[in-house]
Amino acid sequence: MAGITITEVSGLLDSIYGKFMYPIAKMIEDYGASKDRDARLKELFNFETSSHFAESINSTTGFEGFKPVEENGAYPRDQVAESFNKLFKHKQWMDSFSVSRVMADDDQIGAVKRLADRFLNGFSKTRERFGAALYGSAISGNTDLNFAGSTFEQASASADGRPLFDTAHPSKTDPTFTQSNCFSDAFSQSALSRAQSTMINFRDDNKSVLEIVPDTILIPNDAEAIQQVFGVVGAYSQPDTANNNWNYHFGAWKVVIWPALNEFIPSGTASADAFPWALVAGDFMRQFDGAVWYEREPLSVNAYEDHNNDAAVWNGRARWSAGFFDWRAFCLGGVARGDAL
Repeated sequence: MAGITITEVSGLLDSIYGKFMYPIAKMIEDYGASKDRDARLKELFNFETSSHFAESINSTTGFEGFKPVEENGAYPRDQVAESFNKLFKHKQWMDSFSVSRVMADDDQIGAVKRLADRFLNGFSKTRERFGAALYGSAISGNTDLNFAGSTFEQASASADGRPLFDTAHPSKTDPTFTQSNCFSDAFSQSALSRAQSTMINFRDDNKSVLEIVPDTILIPNDAEAIQQVFGVVGAYSQPDTANNNWNYHFGAWKVVIWPALNEFIPSGTASADAFPWALVAGDFMRQFDGAVWYEREPLSVNAYEDHNNDAAVWNGRARWSAGFFDWRAFCLGGVARGDAL
C-alpha cells in the first residue's frame, strides 16, 4: 500500500503538537512502505489504477474462427459484436482522528501513536471489509451492495446484470442460452471435481468452450469448512476411503480462508449441512476482469490545528471502486438457491 501522501498545514509543526508530527508521519510512511494489507484482496481482485471519474469495461464477442474454403475461394470476413459492459464509479473514502490539547500538554506520545495506529488499521480494515462485503453480497444473490450506510448499485452483479453467482447467465448473442455458476452441492471431492469440470466447460457468447481452469478455493473461516476442504485437497489418496487410488486434487489448489467474509454471509444462505464455497480461476479473473479493483487516489493524510478546541486533527482521504465483470471466473457451491451439479 505504497504512495501515501502526508501534508502538514496551519503551522502545526511550530505549535505544541510539533513533537507528535514526526512520530506520526514516520508511522504513516512505514505503514505505506512495508505493510501491504491488501494481500488477500489482490488474490481475489485484479488491481488497476485509474485517472478518471469512472472506468468502463467493454467486451466483445469472439471471432468465429477460420473456415474451410474451396480453391480460389474468397476470404470469409470475420467480425465481432459488442457484448456486455459495466461502469465502475469511484467512491471517496474519508476518516479522521484528533489529539486533544490535554494529551499534548501531558506528553502522551504513546496514546497518540496508538490513535494513529488504529487510524491506519481502520483504513486497511475498511478496504478488506469492502472486498469481503462484495463477495458476501454476491454469494447471497444480490446485485446491489449496502455497505457503511451507502448503496453501491450493481456492485455485486456481473456485466450481464445478473448476480455474480446465478443460475441463468444469458449469452449476449442468444439470450435463450443460459449458464449457471451457482450450485447447492455441499463440498466434497465429487462436488469439487464436478464444479471444476463445469468451469472448464463454460462457454463464451459464441457457445465455444473456454477451458477456464480454476486454481483457488475460497471459504469463510469455519472449522468444519477448513477441515473438509483440506481433507480433500491435502489427501494424497482418495479421502475417507481405504482406496489408495491417487487423488488428483492433491496439491492442485490454493485455499483462501477469509475471516472477513463471515460477517457478510447471512444465515440461511447455505444449503442444509453445507457451507458456501467458491472456485476462482485466478488467471482468467485477472485477464478478463472477473473481479476488478480500481485505485483512483491513494491514501493522503493532512494535519492541522482546530482553533475551536485547540485539538490537532489528522484527516485521511482515498478514492477507489471495485466490483465484478465476468462471472465465468467463478463458481459457487453450497448455497440453497443453486442448481445441482
